[in-house]
This record gives sequence, structure tokens and C-alpha cells, in this order.
Amino acid sequence: MREVIPKARKYFGADSDITLRLTSTLGNNICMNEASSLDDVAEAEKLFSENLRKATRLHGSNHPTTAKLAYQLKSAHKLIAAMRLRDRARRSN
Repeated sequence: MREVIPKARKYFGADSDITLRLTSTLGNNICMNEASSLDDVAEAEKLFSENLRKATRLHGSNHPTTAKLAYQLKSAHKLIAAMRLRDRARRSN
């Protein structure tokens, strides 16, 4: 997936729906992978944040793609918070 995204940016453009979908898929895969580290999930959060900004600019705030990206970003925030809480609990034991 990581190899395909630069090609998609080159051929379709950084703001194309195809590129947005590919980067969102990468972010989802990172978040769903139990082996992902906090840094990995922070990368996914960054992808979702950038995509949300682009989708809002391109489609508006009420577009389904924008809503989906907002949900993905919110989910990434929750996952990061849970991972930090888990790490704090492990350190205190």
C-alpha cells in the first residue's frame, strides 16, 4: 500500500478521491493491526487529518466522504488515547 500511494499522487493528484481512498485504507489498516505501535497510529491519525482537510475543501463538510474521514480521525484519536492509557497502566504495575 505504501508503494502505491506515491504513484497515485503522481498520476491522479494528491487531492483526488482515489488518493484519498488509498491513504484512508492505509490508515485503517494501521489502526486495525494489533501490532501497530503508538507511532504507527499517530501516522494514521496524520493521514486522516490531512485527508479530512482536503475532503472538506474539495467536497464540503456535509459530503459523505468528509463525514467518513471525520469518523476515522475521531476513531484514531480514541485509539491513541486508549494506547496511552494502556502504556501508563503497564508502567505503574
